[in-house]
Amino acid sequence: MLLDECCIFGAPTGVTEAAALSGRPLPKRTAPRHIPFSIDLCGRRLTFELACSDAPATLADMVGPCRVMSDRLCLAAIQVLGAEGTHVSCHRGCSHCCHYLVPLSAPEAFHIASEIRLMPESDRIPLLARNAEAIRRLAAGGLPPNAGKSGGPYCGQSLRDLSEWYCGLNLACPFLAEGQCTIYANRPLACREHWVTGLPSHCRPGTPEQAAVVALPVRFSEVLMEVAACMEGLEQSVLLPLAMPFAEENVPRVHRAWPGDLLVETFVRVVQERSRLAQQRAGRLLPVAS
Repeated sequence: MLLDECCIFGAPTGVTEAAALSGRPLPKRTAPRHIPFSIDLCGRRLTFELACSDAPATLADMVGPCRVMSDRLCLAAIQVLGAEGTHVSCHRGCSHCCHYLVPLSAPEAFHIASEIRLMPESDRIPLLARNAEAIRRLAAGGLPPNAGKSGGPYCGQSLRDLSEWYCGLNLACPFLAEGQCTIYANRPLACREHWVTGLPSHCRPGTPEQAAVVALPVRFSEVLMEVAACMEGLEQSVLLPLAMPFAEENVPRVHRAWPGDLLVETFVRVVQERSRLAQQRAGRLLPVAS
């Protein structure tokens, strides 16, 4: 496998930028070992590889590799659809989905909070002002219990109810400025994995029509949430505007570390289980109504 198709976890720095986990060095204890795994996409097998060691790693360290793998899976799915004559309608300047609820796993909330703190002041200050206004609007709208400090879990009907409540606020993502995502390269996994076909106008909140969302065999946003639940024994989801206060309220969890190989083994197991279930449910990747 080509190096740029690998995600390096708990390994020494100096590999490709796309594969690196973070800028902070991790103490090397054992030689890295490579764990391959694959995801079936309409009969096409996408192979990934994670290199790991027993060097300590946090749950937030998994976000970088998840972004790389998510982008590769989505690109492959879009190519499959294109070969069948179906094309996604998402394009630069369309921001309807930037008014949707974006749930984050705890690791992703921690990671995004750290990225905000590292932003240049000229970008960070306006963002924090927009985020503070979003939090004010959430509170004024009757913020559902456990949406912030305690987290979810939100799933099934409770997540749909929460999404409807959020859309009713007509609240733009705090990362949206002048119709553009200001962190597109580092956008949340739920955003990376949301692609639609059909008319873009069907994505507008409040319209009776529903966009056709591209189905994926595995969503890394959900995988990361499940891995966090396995490691911490706590299933949580966080509303995107609450990522900063959530991280501030959970500093010990931000820094809690596990052996890197344990995190990777858990991650791979979850991916493979979800991929197998997706194969059992359907043999084809098709757009489905959200």
